[in-house]
Amino acid sequence: MKWFAKCGASALVFAMSAFVWSGCAVDVDAGDELEAAELGEAVETDDQELAIGDGDTSNATCNQCSNCVLYARCRQPKLPFGLNTYQDKLNIINTQTAAAGYVAVINSGSSAGHVAYVTSVSGSTIHIAEGNWPNGSCGTRSGTKAGLKIQGYFRP
Repeated sequence: MKWFAKCGASALVFAMSAFVWSGCAVDVDAGDELEAAELGEAVETDDQELAIGDGDTSNATCNQCSNCVLYARCRQPKLPFGLNTYQDKLNIINTQTAAAGYVAVINSGSSAGHVAYVTSVSGSTIHIAEGNWPNGSCGTRSGTKAGLKIQGYFRP
């Protein structure tokens, strides 16, 4: 069976399909039997199987470049759902202190707002990775909280 997960060890696998779950791309050859990921536990229901990894996505390669929330959720699976508006994003802020693995809520000037995954913090410099910035692509930026227009962070 040929399959790959571009988001660490977590992947949802359906037979004979290619799809995206929580920002993670998975590809399965048609006609293959379902198998569990080696890193995790499998749960089987009807014609599908959920392979659950160890949850460490700090070095994940997430391909949801056109959606900041899906990209951030791929990197931090505990990010809540329902983050459609800037106010929704502001409502999940639970700390003002940055740390690797947190999700930054950013004032983008739009009604949707923006979120980004914090990859590391060095003094007052915050390093983020994000989808849909700029213009539908994935990228990284570094700067101060004020310089990046970060309003706060979601701490899982």
